[in-house]
Amino acid sequence: MRTEFKCHCGESFKSRKEFVKHDRQYHKATMKMCKHCGEFIKQWRYDEHIRKHLPKHQLPRNYHCTICGLSYINEIGLKSHVEVVHNGKRLKCQECNKEFCRKPALKRHQLSKHMNMLNHTCMYCGKKFVSNNCMQKHMRVYIHTGEKPYECEYCGEKFNHNVSRKNHIRKAHPGKEIKNPAKGFSR
Repeated sequence: MRTEFKCHCGESFKSRKEFVKHDRQYHKATMKMCKHCGEFIKQWRYDEHIRKHLPKHQLPRNYHCTICGLSYINEIGLKSHVEVVHNGKRLKCQECNKEFCRKPALKRHQLSKHMNMLNHTCMYCGKKFVSNNCMQKHMRVYIHTGEKPYECEYCGEKFNHNVSRKNHIRKAHPGKEIKNPAKGFSR
């Protein structure tokens, strides 16, 4: 549960509303905080960002990779896939030169390692995280909750991460289609 919101200028706030007001007033921010994950999104991309929190199986995947056949919900997802998977593009942290495949991963790294913006605290062990999503993953991985929401649609085995379910299907059920999202999972 969040206890405070920290701004890059050093100010701290007890509520999201106070923080957003400060950000707009003093930093002329045209950013909007996602109510689902706490990530700050440019306003013109907010609607697109919110879609990632909707059940993905309900969104059409009309953008297909001509190299491997994977399909995506939008052109940005397809372009990112081609750049990272097929062209080997990496994003480098300006502070420490660590490389990342995706902008959100680089942003989380910068916020947590270089700006110390850790506003989400695990109620079991006290570890702090950049986003609620990262904290939820931590709680599943470190067996704080025992939650395994990702179920194999072929044998019923359950996993704490969707990537683990996908790897299981590739190994245990070769040639079977990997569907998204995992059976029985809801956000």
